[in-house]
Parts: sequence; structure tokens; C-alpha cells
Amino acid sequence: MHSLWVRCGLCAVFVFGGAAVVFGTYRQEPTIPDGKVEGVVIPHHDVVRGLRGEYLKSIFAERQPHTVILVSPNHFNTGSAAIIPFDGVLRTSSGDREVDRAVIDALHEAGYTSDASAFEFEHGISSPLADIAKYAPRAQIVPIIIKTNVVQEDVEKLAHVLHDSCVDCLMVASVDFSHYQTPLVADIHDARTLRALASGQVMQILNAVEVDSPQSLALLTLWSHMRGAPAFTVAHHTNSGFLIPGTWETTTHVMASYRSGEPPEPHNIATFALLFDVPPRMIPERQEFIDRFMSGVDMVLGPRETTATNTVAVQRFAYGMRGMTAIRVFMEESTYIPGLEEVERAVNQNDHVMVLIQTANHSEDQISTAARAYVDAGADLVAVVSSSSVLSRTMQYRGRPIIIVGSSREDEEAFGLVGMWESDALRVAVASMSSTTAYDTYVLDAHYASLLDGWKDAVTTERNDESWFVFEYGTETQ
Repeated sequence: MHSLWVRCGLCAVFVFGGAAVVFGTYRQEPTIPDGKVEGVVIPHHDVVRGLRGEYLKSIFAERQPHTVILVSPNHFNTGSAAIIPFDGVLRTSSGDREVDRAVIDALHEAGYTSDASAFEFEHGISSPLADIAKYAPRAQIVPIIIKTNVVQEDVEKLAHVLHDSCVDCLMVASVDFSHYQTPLVADIHDARTLRALASGQVMQILNAVEVDSPQSLALLTLWSHMRGAPAFTVAHHTNSGFLIPGTWETTTHVMASYRSGEPPEPHNIATFALLFDVPPRMIPERQEFIDRFMSGVDMVLGPRETTATNTVAVQRFAYGMRGMTAIRVFMEESTYIPGLEEVERAVNQNDHVMVLIQTANHSEDQISTAARAYVDAGADLVAVVSSSSVLSRTMQYRGRPIIIVGSSREDEEAFGLVGMWESDALRVAVASMSSTTAYDTYVLDAHYASLLDGWKDAVTTERNDESWFVFEYGTETQ
């Protein structure tokens, strides 16, 4: 018999200290939606420990299950097995708590091996455990940690074993969402993850979301749908980059539930990144961060490789009624404007069309003329990166935003636009990647942020979160 001690009381003082004033502005009154709750997702990032406790209190005020299945990533890759259940006594500040013996035995019979040592420093379990023990005082608890090498077949098997062996059970997935991005990029990544959770897209959850445990979220989604609870409802969504301004370690937090009832309407959103340039010397040392950044959006379109010869490249993402297409064009040293036919064709096949222009030694007038030509062809957004020393600026033409950036810079940063289409609204921001420190990954560079400061004067738009620009596409203006 083994025991697991909860250390989160001490952690809260260390992690949460100094953030209470800012955090207070992000509190929301918990609401109880309709439908029986079968699955819950919460963060283990203790910056939001207070809000997490309030949310769990509201959940257990609504339902007191016989058993709570607490699922977490295996952060430190401990133990020999990919999926490890805890078997022993859970020692919490509310007293000792037994595991559900029937569920543990069923897991053992299915081939899952317990290893108490793997849980010793697992904060994904210890951080929320005290509140679960406090607000569900009679519930037995089954902690499970999952490694990142678990595939869909493994998740499905585990979901079936738990579903068949646990009658009055509530699953709680302890998962932090986007990591190591700017607050703005993290919000874009989360939009994609929330869309997948709301629509129950298990394969996309496993393979195409930027969280610390896609496997835990996939298990939660499968479990909830098996229990007749496909309705996904978000109660709280916070971002440490806004809660603690200036922090390099941006982590986002979602507190949400799966409930019985009708599933929500599909989230008609699509996310993208248009990269202006990626200095080659940064790629080897920053590949992990670049990969993580790209994994969190639906579409990434970057600059043409130096060895490439193609003038036009087209990339499409299917969503909503028709889809989203991004077209990269490379303008040679002439007045010819390539890709106009591709833009016109894409407009007839997609809801939204974006154009990323790379220019050579073109004048500002030539660049503006080309950008307007793409809008005339139907483009909804035009971004230009020029190798000449043109003035970086933003403009509006026929109700469409045009961003022009000169790339004669000495900082050697990778930068571009990140954004999201939601119906006929565009939310977009500038993001750059600094190579100065190992942890200063995607940061909002002051110089390029200042480009957008003038955007509000040039374009009728609403400024959100002091950094986002939201365009409502409607009447054309010249």
C-alpha cells in the first residue's frame, strides 16, 4: 500500500504570490448550465488556483459522484508504462482518501500497472487534488497519468475500461492549455483547441492542438460522449500573459464541462499564421518553439525558400461552409503582378482569401498598386513583406486591411501575423520571435506593435485587449 501526499498548499504561496490584484479582474461568477455533468477540464497551473477551487466547488455542489477519475499528463515521463493508475492511500489536507478498488482492479486486469513512485512529483495530480478532496468529501478517487506517446487506440481502450467499470463517476482532466507563446498567439491556439473539444474531434485533439496533454483531453472527450454528455460548456478561460503582464511563461487555462444534452453549434472559426521571414540561423536552436507555434494553428504560410523557383503557392484549410485559402506570391523585379487568377479562383471556392506578398526592389507605389490589385481580385487580407527599405505601415482599401512591412532590419527576428476568422470577423495581431534568450520565444515586438497603433486611425475597427484588432467585414469603402 502506498500513499500520495498533496503539496499544493505550499506551492500556492510561491506561485500565486503577488498576482492576486491582477487576478481579481479575471474572476467570473460560476454558472450552472443545464444537463448532467460527466466530464470536467481544469488547469493545474496554480496561478489560477483560487478560480479553479471556486469552479470545482460549483461542480461538486451540482453533483457528488461516488468516484472521481483524475487524469493528468505525466510531466516528467516517469515510470515504465505509458498509462499509470495510482493504487494506494491519497493523503490530503482533508484526510486520507481511498482509491476506488473496483476501478483499480479493472485497470489491473486490463493490463495497466500501478507505480506509486511515478506520482511523487506529479503536480498535474497534486495541484487540484486538495480541492477535489475538499469539495467531494465522500468520493473515492482514481488518479491516472498519461505519457505523450499514447495513441488513439490506447486512449479508446482506456476509455472503454473506465466506462465499463465505473458507474457513478465523474472524470476530471487536469490539463494546461497553450504554453510558451505570447498572450495573443496563445489565444489563437486555444480557439482551435476549444473548437475541437466542442465538436468532439478526438483525432484533431490528439494530433493538432497545443496543450500539455492532448491524450488527457482526448480521453475526457471520449468518456463524456460515451456517457451521453456531448455538450461542451466553457465557464472560464484565462491567460497568464494577461494575468501577470511581462511573464515569459505564458500558460492558458480552461475550466469547462461536458454535459448531457444537445451538442453546441460548430465553432465556425479558422486560425492562421502568415510568417514574413524566418532567419535560417534561428531554425536549429529554436525548432522546438517554431514547431509548437505552428502546431497550434490551422494553417501556416511562410516565405518562399531561397532555393525555390515558384512564383505562386496556394494553401487551403477547409472549414465552415467553404474554407480559407492563403496565397503566397513572389513579385520579381518587374511591374507584373502574379497570382491574380489564383486569387479570383480561390474567392469563388472559399469564404476567406489571404495574400502574402514577397517583393524585391519595388517602390512603395508599386507595392501599394499590387496590394490593391489583390483586393480588387477579392482578397480579404493582404500582407506584404518587402526586401527594400519601404515604410512599414498599415492601410485600408475597399474595407480590407493591407499590412506593409519593410524587411531591411538588423534584429534578425522571425515575425508575421497571427489571426482568426470567425464568420465575417477577422481578429489579427503582429507576433515576432526573438532569438535573444532561450525562453523569450514568441514575443510581441514593440516596433511592429507600434505599426498597429496607427491602424485604429486608418481602419474602422475595435481594439480588444490592447493588442487585437477586430474587423467586421461589411460595406466597402474607398
